[in-house]
Order: sequence, then C-alpha cells, then structure tokens
Amino acid sequence: MADPKEINMSHTGALSGVRVVRTRRIVDRVLKGLAISCVGLSIAFLAVIILSVVSISLRALTQYQLFVVLTPTLERLLPESASNVSDIGNNMEGFNTLVLEEVHSVLGEPLLSDSNHIELFAPLAVASIAEATAESPNLLGVSRQYRIPISSVFDQYLKGQIADESFGSLSQASMFSEMKPSAAGRASGDLYSVGFREMPRDIKTAMNRKRADLPSIFVETDNAIFQVISVADDQLILEKRVGDIVPEPDRIDYRVVWTPEVQRAILDQQIAEVNYLKRAGVIRPALNLRFLSSGDSTYPELAGILAALVGSFLTLIVTALISVPIGIMAAIWLEEFAPRNRLTTFIEVNINNLAAVPSIVFGLLGAAVLLNFFGLPRSAPIVGGLVLALLTLPTVIIASRAALNAVSQDIRTAALSLGASPMQMVIDHVLPVAAPGIITGVILGLARSLGETAPLLLIGMVVFIGEVPSGVGDEATTLPVLIYKWSTGAERAWEPLTAATIVVLLIILVLMNVLASYLRQRYERR
Repeated sequence: MADPKEINMSHTGALSGVRVVRTRRIVDRVLKGLAISCVGLSIAFLAVIILSVVSISLRALTQYQLFVVLTPTLERLLPESASNVSDIGNNMEGFNTLVLEEVHSVLGEPLLSDSNHIELFAPLAVASIAEATAESPNLLGVSRQYRIPISSVFDQYLKGQIADESFGSLSQASMFSEMKPSAAGRASGDLYSVGFREMPRDIKTAMNRKRADLPSIFVETDNAIFQVISVADDQLILEKRVGDIVPEPDRIDYRVVWTPEVQRAILDQQIAEVNYLKRAGVIRPALNLRFLSSGDSTYPELAGILAALVGSFLTLIVTALISVPIGIMAAIWLEEFAPRNRLTTFIEVNINNLAAVPSIVFGLLGAAVLLNFFGLPRSAPIVGGLVLALLTLPTVIIASRAALNAVSQDIRTAALSLGASPMQMVIDHVLPVAAPGIITGVILGLARSLGETAPLLLIGMVVFIGEVPSGVGDEATTLPVLIYKWSTGAERAWEPLTAATIVVLLIILVLMNVLASYLRQRYERR
C-alpha cells in the first residue's frame, strides 16, 4: 500500500506544476500583448507623422496665380540704352508695369496705393515672361495670357492660413432692404447705408465685440466690395473699397474676418482688392509647377527644389563612385585574404568604431582637410560626395563582410578543389552568392547618406542656389539641407514647401529601399 505522505507530495507537485504552466501562459500573453501594443503604438506614431507632413505638403501643390492678358511691345519694353532686342529680358520694371496696368484696369483704381501695403506679386515673378519674350521676339505685339504667382501672403490668405473668416449670403427677400448713399458720404460718394429687416447673426456677433478685437466685415457684390464701418438702427454704414456701384445688385454676400487687422499680415484694403480680383477671375488657383521645375528663391511663391534635387543626385553619384568599390574591395580583403593578426584586428575595430561616429565629425574632417588643406571648391558636390563617402564607407564594409561571411564554406572548398585560384573562387563563386546582401547594404548606406544634413552644413552646402548645377564642381545644395534652410524661414509660406520637400525625400528613400528589396530577392532566386 502506498505511503500517504508520498501521495500527498506527488499531488502537491502536480498542483505546483499546473500553477507554473498557468503562470507561464499568463506571462506569455502579457508579453505578447505588450509586443503587439508597442508595434501598434509605433505604427500609430508613424502614421500621425506621415499624415501631418502630407497634409501640410498638399498646400504646396497649388498656388493662386494672376491670369492676365499682356501685349508686350518693343516701344514699352526696350530700354533707351539698349542696342539689342535680347535686352528686353533685363527690363523687369517694364513687365511689372504691364501687369500692374492690367490689374489696374480690372480694379478701376490704383492697386495698393498705400505705401504700407504689400505688393500683389514679387518683382521677379515676371522673370520667366521677360526671358521668354527676349528669346522669342515674335511674341512682341501679340496678346497672350500669362500666369504670374501672387505674393505668398495673399496666397496664404486665400488658402485660409492667415485669418479666420465666415461667409454668408444676404437675401434681398429676407434681410436686405436697400442700398443708398449715406448722408455722411454724399460729398465723396464713398459711404453707403444698407437697411436690414433681419440682421445676420455673424454680423451681430462681430459688432458686439470689444473694439480692440473688432473683426472686419465686408459686403460683396458682383461689381464692388464694401467694408462695414458702423452699425446703427439695423443699418450698416458701408465704405466702398473697390469696384463700381450697382443700384440694385443681383446678389449680395458678406464676409466676416474675425482676426483683427493688427494681428494679421494682410490689411483690410488688401483683402478687399484680392477678393475682388478673385471674384473677377483674375486670380485663380493652379498647380504649383514651379516647385519641381525651378531653383531656390528668396520669395516662397517662386521657390523650387530642382537645383537641390540635381545637387543631391550629383553628390550621391560621387559618394557611390568612391564608397562602393572601395568598401566592397576592403570587405573582400578583410574576409577572404587578410591574415588574422593584430593589424587586421585593429582595422576591424576601427571600422566598427567609424560606423558609430556622429556624422557631424565627418563634416569637421571635410572642412579641415578637403577645404582648408587641399583647397577643393566650397559648397560643391565633389566635396559633399567625398565627405558622405567617408560616412558611408564603414556601413558598406560591414554589410559586405556580413554577406560574404554568410556564404557557405562548402562553396569555397568545392571551388578550390576543382582547381580554381583563390581570386577565381571569390569572383566566380562567392561574390554571386553574396551579391544580394552586398547590394542591400550598399543601397541602404547610400540612402543614409542621402538623408544627411550636418556634414554638408559644415562644408558650406547651405547656400542659395537659384540655378541648376551642371557639374560636380559647381555650387550646389541637397534636399536635406534645403529642408533645414526652409524650415528656419520666418514666413509661414515656407512651411508647406518644407513639408512637400520632406515628402519628396521620403519618396526617394522609399524607392531606394524598394529597389534594395527587389534586387535582393532577384539575386537570391538566381
């Protein structure tokens, strides 16, 4: 008969084992839940960042432009001191005057006559028109429609980024009673009164605010825009801002600009003029093709990324031509031919250390050695490529060595046993097998160099580049440096341009990673 103590001990041991298994399963579930939560949180943060950048960058895809019909003539545009028709391209003031006269004819009065007003478009906005006319004299005397980007302040206002606004329609049947000259303004003819059977709620709320926070209220018809200057006995006293008076307009709208004039970068007169031009169809939204087809500019509405895109491409070519062959050959020597001694150990340790060195240190090295000692041209892709090659080289060597080390030793033994030399064994048998890993490491290393900013700042690539560089010795900048430069701009108009440049850079980096994955899978199948 079994001893009761032994039975009790076995029963206790079984219960203890069940508790251990149960505890282990609970811990496994908790750890699994934590892992899933961490991954989900990371994806959520990434999605928020990407969505915020993309949403801001969408504002850079379109811009408001002036659509004006101009008739350039030789008499108006050729300076007196000029002797050649091509000199028309230097007469920016003449083209500016043509555009202002066309806008003036639409407004019916001088545009932005107050010296405190911001100009409707930048002086250099007509540069492309001037250059096209100088290159093709047959355009002289021909009436054509041209597009001119308006100032970034007006563009941001029309996109709703400067002032909070509300809109409404004043129906003649329910609200609007009549519009007639005000007694206070008969001498000048600029003041009018409008009576209401029912005052709009937005206007009531706006007029009840404190004077310091008083919004601006505009009444808009098809032919004129007025501003409310006072309210008395259900009557609005209006001051004509722009346009012609129509005794009985077909449609009357109102606009309440809730942001006080002292708190915004656009004045009441400018709001009236730009909205009048928009209602007349002179200002319309259009695709911002300049963003991809022009270089940098001091004016946000004229700035583009083409010069930085070409500069990044030239810098990346120099980086690849230096780091890829040297890195792969160094990896082959260290992994296949180098003797195992203190020298190779010292080299390997320092390569691993260089991979962890902050990138700004390479920028200091480039400024001290390449610029000051060797006297290479400042802000040139050749210098940027050399600095980034030093930065990328440890990554290429480490990745290539890992790929070579992953090749089975049986392949080497079989090749040597069949009479192949060590070099033939490496080139004909080891490298084809290690190619997927090597290519992946190279592309990822180049992608990292493409996103670097700090080393390039120290060698002077944060410069204004309006023209597209034609070679590795010309002054240039890159996309990351342009992002840094634009992000420090004081105007809000640089914000969507910066976000759009970030999106372009992310697309390039994603494409490089997709290419690395594709090449890896293709060579692995082979």
